Formats: sequence, structure tokens, C-alpha cells
Amino acid sequence: MLKRELKHALEERLAALADLSPKGKVVWLIAHLEEYVERLLGFTALPHTTMNALVNSDLFALVQVAAELVTEEIERALVSPVLREEWLSFLQQLAVVAGMNDKQELNRLRSITDVRNALE
Repeated sequence: MLKRELKHALEERLAALADLSPKGKVVWLIAHLEEYVERLLGFTALPHTTMNALVNSDLFALVQVAAELVTEEIERALVSPVLREEWLSFLQQLAVVAGMNDKQELNRLRSITDVRNALE
């Protein structure tokens, strides 16, 4: 239920930006996703925070929901093959870290920077 609520909230924020082009929506979502990833990575520095707690957190759910929305918007937008490739790589990393036990594995999500760079 939480993911549905998070997705709805993000969709509403995106809808409020009606003047954005499809690619502009992708750019906006990736910028927010990168921020969510950075916040999540910040928690890895806390000594008593477990990987289980992180992947079951609202913040990780928000990362997953934002990733779903980016995927939907990429399908609507005309984006470069490089961006699509970097995005698929990020999605693979996201799927991998969800099943890991070591919270340092969340650093794999830093590949969101490669996605942002592919936007330019």
C-alpha cells in the first residue's frame, strides 16, 4: 500500500509540471531519484543500520517507485540509446541490491550518476 501511495504522490507532482516535455519529465524524475539514492546511501554510514532495515524502509520504497516512473516516462520520451542502456544497467543494480545482505552493496546505486550523465 505504501508504494501505491508514494507512486500516486510522485505522479501528482509530475502532473503539476504539465509544461514539461516527455524528456523533461525524465530529467526531473532522474534528478529526484538521484537525491533519494544519495539519502539512502547516507544511512549506510550509520553503524547500527542493517541492510534489511534499509531495503525495507520507506526511502528504499521511494527509490523503487521513482525507478518505476522513470521507466514509464522513458518509454514515452525519445531518449538516446545510451540513456536507455545506462537506465537498464541501473535497474539491474537496483534489483541486485534488494537481495543483498551487505549494506555497502547499496553503493551500486551510484550508477544513477551514469544515467544523469547520459542525459547531457
